[in-house]
Amino acid sequence: MTKRYLIIPLSLLLTFATVLPALALEGRASTTRATSTEDRMERMEDRREDMEERRGELKTRIEERHVEMRERRIEFQQSMAERKVEHTKRVILATIERLRGIITRIESRIAKLEERGIDTTEAKNFVNLAKDNLDDAEAAVNNFPTDFSSESAQDNFSLIRAAASVAKDYIRTAHTNLKDAVRVLKAGNGESENNSNVSSTESN
Repeated sequence: MTKRYLIIPLSLLLTFATVLPALALEGRASTTRATSTEDRMERMEDRREDMEERRGELKTRIEERHVEMRERRIEFQQSMAERKVEHTKRVILATIERLRGIITRIESRIAKLEERGIDTTEAKNFVNLAKDNLDDAEAAVNNFPTDFSSESAQDNFSLIRAAASVAKDYIRTAHTNLKDAVRVLKAGNGESENNSNVSSTESN
């Protein structure tokens, strides 16, 4: 009787000894699986945030690059326009100086004709008109545009052409007045009108 009672508790102990470790292992496995899932979720979230951050940085770099390229394009267009202005100024001012040199020679000729008693009033009037024309042309050159804020080279060059056209119109008028001055001087001196001292400036 005593032996049977002892056998039952021992059986129970053996059962618990077998089951409890298994339950403990299962519990640890469940905990491990839960922790592993949470870790994966955290890693995925970290990767997603990292991708979002990189995408934002890339977008910022692209926008900065576009701004930089636009600024460089504007600077290049402005530089081209400024060089065009300087070149046009040099050409027009050189033409004005050539015509003023012709005026000096015409005035010298007027003085000689006046010494001979020849009336040169009309010729001097034409010369004075030509002087005014050249002064106006020079003022137009000095007022050439300097602000080329447009991104379009065509717009900038249109401003230059418009300003240059005004100066060239004054120069053409001055040229015509000088030709008329030479014409009346030759007529008063009995010379042929075919030889004009200002014919060489016709192309200006």
